[in-house]
Amino acid sequence: MIIGELQFYRDSVSSIKAYHKKVETLSDWPTWSPYDDVPNDTIVFEEQETAEIDKPHCDPLIIDLVIGDLKVGRILVDTGSTVNVIFRDTLRRMNIELGEVVPTPKPVTSFFGIKLPVMAKEVMKIVDFAVVGNPTIYNVIIGMPWINAMKAVPSTYHLGIKFPTANGIAKIWGCQKQSRLCFLTEHKLRQITTTSIVKPKRAKRTQAASEIFSTKDDTESSAQAPATDNDQIAEPKTPITAKKQLQKQPPTP
Repeated sequence: MIIGELQFYRDSVSSIKAYHKKVETLSDWPTWSPYDDVPNDTIVFEEQETAEIDKPHCDPLIIDLVIGDLKVGRILVDTGSTVNVIFRDTLRRMNIELGEVVPTPKPVTSFFGIKLPVMAKEVMKIVDFAVVGNPTIYNVIIGMPWINAMKAVPSTYHLGIKFPTANGIAKIWGCQKQSRLCFLTEHKLRQITTTSIVKPKRAKRTQAASEIFSTKDDTESSAQAPATDNDQIAEPKTPITAKKQLQKQPPTP
């Protein structure tokens, strides 16, 4: 779950409490009546819509949307995210200058924000995105702000999302093949991340071991090495056997 500051309250305790109290106020309102003069845009998912899906599955809902003037793929629909997220690498590939990113620190690791138009079928919304620089397997994460603004209903089982339009209920179906390619991409990214973390640790251990052995070798070498000229302070003495032989020789006539 990704939680960040919402547009409905400020980043303060009092504002969040006021947002919470709205739910208590709503409990005093009369319940919905089927006779209310409100358009009934019923959204239904049927089992037959899963005919081309490999089941059972636990694949994420990955869709394509038009962001700005470009069609962007590998967009995760995340009902557990309270922010819409776009990644810096995605902005670079879209040729969007990072200077357009407005710094707006938020509770979720100090995100930076940018507003971009998002087109889904014939419905266009200006969407607030949090910009993240970390590597990821997705280009964009669409969260509850966009889902609720579109009055959309996603279904991970059907791998699709439906929402009302002026011409009826529109549908965007996810691609199961793309969803499963994300698993492969995630695995490769995890391997790269793990390798980059493990290698420095191994290098430090190798360096420490080499320093230990180097110190040990230096100590042994200094112990076994012959004394140098500077160490030889006293001059060598005449051997004792030579002195005795000189004492036994008779004096010369």
